[in-house]
Amino acid sequence: MTQSAIQFHLDECIPNHVAAGLRRLGRDCTTTHDVELRGTEDVVQLEYCRSHERVLVTRDADFLRLADDGHEHAGIVFWTEKRGVSQLIRDIDTTGFQATPHRIRNTVLYA
Repeated sequence: MTQSAIQFHLDECIPNHVAAGLRRLGRDCTTTHDVELRGTEDVVQLEYCRSHERVLVTRDADFLRLADDGHEHAGIVFWTEKRGVSQLIRDIDTTGFQATPHRIRNTVLYA
């Protein structure tokens, strides 16, 4: 599968097997654990994603509030948990094909 220009970062509230599934599909993704950000403030994680141009995948509504407050970000995929993990992986993979880093910047997508 072709590698997308979009890179992802999974918040600590996203199950680890989501990262494994994305990596199997060839997606470039990091996790909060990978980059040693566990327990840091949300604004620090959002800044990490912005500075590394990684779209944040989360189910933590605090990130939505930060976005609403005007914090710049590389994009947010918010998992509503109405869909299962397998569907979340497919949704993220599809986002990687359909969006560009420029188009998704400061945008919130719901999965």
